[in-house]
Amino acid sequence: MCQDNARPQNHSLEMGEECLTLFKRKMKRPYNALHMSATTKNAKNPQVGVFWLIARKIIAFSQPLEHVHVVAGAQDSDFGHDPLWPKVVQRFPKLRGKEYWQVPRGRVLYRVKEELFVIFGPARVVSNKRLVAQIAREFNLPIGQYRGIADMHYDPPPADLDD
Repeated sequence: MCQDNARPQNHSLEMGEECLTLFKRKMKRPYNALHMSATTKNAKNPQVGVFWLIARKIIAFSQPLEHVHVVAGAQDSDFGHDPLWPKVVQRFPKLRGKEYWQVPRGRVLYRVKEELFVIFGPARVVSNKRLVAQIAREFNLPIGQYRGIADMHYDPPPADLDD
């Protein structure tokens, strides 16, 4: 029996078919946003940073694009998932005992030469156009100037790596 709050912890293959179907259905519903940035969120300016998808919310830590330097052709925040994880767990106590990489997450950066914001994340997240658009709105990305790209770095590792 699948619980309503089920979500894949590692790979979809570990879930029953019923749970996987429920998870896919939930992915189609809009996410709410919770901005936990240390900087003031400026509604007019694009942001770069990291995010998690937790309890139907986009948990974002970001900085305005104009506050970050260009390094190797990209503008990216200094925020990292690992150091920010304790703040997320403090806000969502049910996550105690989980690692930051066990929850769907991603990063938004800006490629200067292409004039393009890139939303990196797991394939199942960036293939959902509606969810990518919601992440883009949370980071104030200009319409038509962003793209979601799957990055296996953001996919949870296979369960057998823990053995």
